Amino acid sequence: MAHKIVFANFTRQCLFSTLQSSTICSSQFLPEIKQKRTIVDKHLFKLPEDYPEPWPYKEKPFPARLCPFDPGFARRHENSKLIIVEGNIGSGKSEFARELADALGFYHMPSFSMNEILIDRYGNDMRKFHHLFPKRFRVPDEIMFYKDPASDQTAVMQNTIYQCRFDQYLNALAHILNTGQGVVLERSLYSDFVFVNAMREKDWISPEFLNIIIL
Repeated sequence: MAHKIVFANFTRQCLFSTLQSSTICSSQFLPEIKQKRTIVDKHLFKLPEDYPEPWPYKEKPFPARLCPFDPGFARRHENSKLIIVEGNIGSGKSEFARELADALGFYHMPSFSMNEILIDRYGNDMRKFHHLFPKRFRVPDEIMFYKDPASDQTAVMQNTIYQCRFDQYLNALAHILNTGQGVVLERSLYSDFVFVNAMREKDWISPEFLNIIIL
């Protein structure tokens, strides 16, 4: 018990020191940054004349040597935000997300689909070759899940979806940080626990897999 108290005190001291040092640094060397909760309609939103050009992050990587010189903070504005739209299949979230992104001038990122990883850039569908691979090397999709939800491949599918939604979330943040444009994202990894809990209640996944996703 004593070591927990010491660790808690040490954590509070470190947190206080960090906040104190960050306050000193921000007040002396960095410009004051205030986050605005307002989101402006695209017809009313105007960028300043000296607004920096967005970094073409999809075409070329950002070299570390440019970090001290890149006007990253100058790209931030009141519409540099991430909006996540959640909803079940068939609830109309895709149409709502597109209309919301269009009204605000945001970049729309649709929900992840298993086709994105099961169909390669040449149009080859990996599912056509499942019979050639051992079962443990197959990546099932939602249709296979609907046919046999109690399969031991259900955890493989859900883990793949979780990882891809995490990557998609990082891509949304990368777009905001490199361009300043807000993003409307359909689904995220933070809602994945809803599906995992439902699968566990039906005994379609193991308690061990549930702990991996939740924790």
